[in-house]
Amino acid sequence: MVGVCRGPLGSPSATDLRSRAKLDSIVTVVDAKHLAASLEDSHETAEQIAFADTILINKVDLVPADELAEIEARIRVLNPTVVIHRTERCLVPNNELLDQRAFDLDRILAVEPNFLGEDDHQHDDAISSVALRQEGLIDINNFNIWISALLRTRG
Repeated sequence: MVGVCRGPLGSPSATDLRSRAKLDSIVTVVDAKHLAASLEDSHETAEQIAFADTILINKVDLVPADELAEIEARIRVLNPTVVIHRTERCLVPNNELLDQRAFDLDRILAVEPNFLGEDDHQHDDAISSVALRQEGLIDINNFNIWISALLRTRG
């Protein structure tokens, strides 16, 4: 997402990572049922949509077709060139997300000219992330128990 791109990949300390990896595209998942409220409550939602190369409108099975059309129209106002996939449970073929070569720094700079400069961007305190570092194999059962508890308590 934008925070990952703007932070680690844009910083001088990421030189080694940049030499071994390339940002292929920014994929954003939006919840069809709650997107309207999220756009009202958080500027971060609009920014995530504006910077995305691909958007997955998830939980489309919970929203009537006319509302989905309105959701897509709102997304297109924020990002006219984004590729949109309607999904249930974020199911989309990997080849439609990976190796897209969609990231376009010039497009990002047109939206936010200071993207590569000083980071005066303020994130919404309601949005957070978790990072894991594990050496060796992960026990999938223990991981599923942990991630389920995290989602229950933190959303």
